[in-house]
Amino acid sequence: MEEESGFIKVNKENFAEILKKYSLMVIEFRTAFCSPCMIMEREKLEPLINKLSRNYKKKVGFGKIIIDKNLELAQKFNVKSSMTFLFFKKGKLVDRFFGVKIKDVLEEKIKKLLS
Repeated sequence: MEEESGFIKVNKENFAEILKKYSLMVIEFRTAFCSPCMIMEREKLEPLINKLSRNYKKKVGFGKIIIDKNLELAQKFNVKSSMTFLFFKKGKLVDRFFGVKIKDVLEEKIKKLLS
């Protein structure tokens, strides 16, 4: 599995395998060329994901799906835009959120889903 700054690169070929590896998997859907997304990811999301990866080692996985290259997965889960986060618990979609208030929401949702 290829990692990129705390995220596992997810695609249709490895999707099912990755969901089996973690009891809770958080997957960010984003487009490849969203400039504001790239800036926000580099400045806010990557440091947060690195911290959460350390705090929830082996319990929570963090993945990234590039919508442009994985339209089939985006359509399957009704993802319409960048910065959409899906939460899979034991392989099943259990929650989602969209937006830029990631720091406020992400860890809160993880704690709730792990309890």
